[in-house]
Amino acid sequence: MLKNKKALYVLIPLVLIIWGLITYRIYESLKDDAPDYNMEPANAEAVVEMLTPDTFSILADYRDPFLGRARAARAKANPAKARKAPKPVVKKPEPELRWPAITYGGMIKNQKTGKLVAMVKINGEDNLMAVGNIASAVKLVHVYPDSIKVALGKAEKVVVK
Repeated sequence: MLKNKKALYVLIPLVLIIWGLITYRIYESLKDDAPDYNMEPANAEAVVEMLTPDTFSILADYRDPFLGRARAARAKANPAKARKAPKPVVKKPEPELRWPAITYGGMIKNQKTGKLVAMVKINGEDNLMAVGNIASAVKLVHVYPDSIKVALGKAEKVVVK
């Protein structure tokens, strides 16, 4: 017990000194040492020079890194070609397939035959479908434990549980 009191008498002043130094450094860093910028200029010309905005212009006569010649020279050589935009290629639109709302509820396996039957909801209508069955123009291609593969026309889609 005597040793603990001696350590306490040494540690308390040491902690107070350390916290005092930390507080002093924070106070010194927050103290207003900013210079006064409201000084009077030496003459009126200096005020006009300080208030005049800097103006500049961009010269875009740089070399094209791909063609190796300057942009201005290329535009002057063939101004019609420089301004023309290429014609867009129009692709023939493919007929858009509208998939019905399909939800996979799970599968049922017949213990005797081993045949899989999937519980599929198509546009809100419940269906029990085996592989190869068609309901609402949707054909069941394959049944997996967590998903099914269905086909609408030539397009196929995987529906996850």
